[in-house]
Amino acid sequence: MSDTPCMNIYRFKKNVFTRFGYLLFVRQVRIKSHFIFLILFFATLSAYPQFYQIRNFTAEDGLPSPETYKVFQDSKGYIWIATDMGVSRYNGMEFKNFSTENGLPDNSIFGICEDSKTRIWFISFSGKLSYFLNDSIYTLPCNRFLEKEIAKLSTITVSIYVDPADTVWLGTFSHRVLKIAPSWRTRDISWINMPSAGEYLCLIDEKHLVFGGNWGKKSMVTVFSKQGERICQVDPKIGIPTHSKPKYFGTILKDGTFLASVDNILLRFTKDGVILMRSIQKSAITTLLEDKDKII
Repeated sequence: MSDTPCMNIYRFKKNVFTRFGYLLFVRQVRIKSHFIFLILFFATLSAYPQFYQIRNFTAEDGLPSPETYKVFQDSKGYIWIATDMGVSRYNGMEFKNFSTENGLPDNSIFGICEDSKTRIWFISFSGKLSYFLNDSIYTLPCNRFLEKEIAKLSTITVSIYVDPADTVWLGTFSHRVLKIAPSWRTRDISWINMPSAGEYLCLIDEKHLVFGGNWGKKSMVTVFSKQGERICQVDPKIGIPTHSKPKYFGTILKDGTFLASVDNILLRFTKDGVILMRSIQKSAITTLLEDKDKII
């Protein structure tokens, strides 16, 4: 096995997918190498895909770093990759990289999303925010205060959604959601409490949410409204080692159901209860992406 870090993309025949197929983005860390790979998981065991091509991307192909935190496909088809050395945009043939030299407030980028105005938003490790529009990167006026506020609370921003009214919603590794109203200045920042242990999904509207949660040993997932009112709760009741900090992710699927992960446990559920709960190998699921064909 080569010691060269790489991003492995497994491509599968599309005719084997069903509406219950989930394509998961899983991060595995091994000695001397960091692998990002895609696996196909089925809610039923009635069909098995066969992959026909594996393409490995390395720094030699143009990636800025092997440390990859997020992969996102925008409405134009570009693939955006967040790394500890900036972000990279892949057009199917080559990578174009962006860093602090191109306007990013920090190089360590943890989150990416696209808003209704096709702006591509970035969350940095320090909490600073920026967005990409018309080949330029813009930062927010409140970034300096935001960085201090995030550091004071000893938390990290892990998810982002920007609504059509330009309000920015941020999920954090605490029991709070951060809200930034237009015009994105210090006076526009407010916090909303999510009064529950474990992971939370904060429902901004019927199709969008932000996720977060504290570092407690609770495995439960709670859905809240943006006012902080509890909507529903599920608990996979998995054992979390006392020395471990659970990793998680959450989203809404196009069919309106919730999909969340707690470490290597995948949960699909509605307000009425759990539809699916499966264990996915031994690696924590840190990113889930649903494409236009409802494949994740």
